[in-house]
Amino acid sequence: MRKFYITTTAVALTLLAGAAIARADDVSTPAPTMSGLAINADKMIGRTVVNPNNEKVGDVESVLIDKDGQARYVVIGVGGFLGMGEKDVAVRWEDLSFADNNEKIIINATKDQLAALPAHRFPESSWKGKVYAYDDDLKTNPYLADNAGTAMAATTAVDTHKLLGRNITNSSNDTVGEIDSVLIDRAGAVKYVVVGVGGFLGMGEKKVALPWDALAITENGEKVTANVTKDQLKALPEFRYADPSRRGTVYAYDDDVKTNPYLADNPAPTTATPPLAGANSFTESQARDRIEASGYTAVTALAKDEQSIWRGMAMKGGKSVRVALDYKGNVVAQ
Repeated sequence: MRKFYITTTAVALTLLAGAAIARADDVSTPAPTMSGLAINADKMIGRTVVNPNNEKVGDVESVLIDKDGQARYVVIGVGGFLGMGEKDVAVRWEDLSFADNNEKIIINATKDQLAALPAHRFPESSWKGKVYAYDDDLKTNPYLADNAGTAMAATTAVDTHKLLGRNITNSSNDTVGEIDSVLIDRAGAVKYVVVGVGGFLGMGEKKVALPWDALAITENGEKVTANVTKDQLKALPEFRYADPSRRGTVYAYDDDVKTNPYLADNPAPTTATPPLAGANSFTESQARDRIEASGYTAVTALAKDEQSIWRGMAMKGGKSVRVALDYKGNVVAQ
């Protein structure tokens, strides 16, 4: 396998012979360095990463390099036991430092802080344990794109990763929910934030998707506000994760559109009138509440049909009518 070298002072990994992934014949000539010291990138794989207190926080799994041969990210395995339950995360190359003649890899972070980062997914499982191209990684991990680290809301640039776990307040300064995840598109732009609303100590909490442009960021990015009440958030369709392990991360919006089709920019056109078929996240209790809120009483015999539409009987104007509730929240008398 071809060997790659990373310069310590220039913080760059020079790719020998201009190849993008370490898959060619051995090269005996080392890359030039500015410091006179070089790190063999292949030999970084499996090395322990410690924090400034010399506590182990993880192990190097892979190194991601760009087209110019510069190291962009290092993938670190965090937590687990004997390789089981370990989480892989990507950290920026510039967040690392080296000591003891480059034998020691240091990052100014705790194990818990690393574990809170988005889970890194390898484009191909066989690439784990290798030095490979950063560009090849972006399709699988779009949050690593140059323009995905920050987003704009109310003219304030914010680091989207720092939004995770942040409370959302309204104009009355009431806390209406907490940001659970951030969904971005292929270009790295934020589309939605997943908000946890209601519940107690995480129990009974409902997840809903709030459009990014509904948020405002103030106080230098420290405060997140939205012009909504807690009840208005609760009335939104329930958001369902395609992969529960993505909770608490910044990840690709496209991954969850199939599970939550109402989030699509251009949902499949239909000439049908409501009720519309589609994945219905309303519970029976929520369906009954929504139907009653539309002026019906004595709602009974609610059941989902094969199109995931809630159907039942109700009273309105002294008459018994059939009612239906679709995934968009449309209440229709039939």
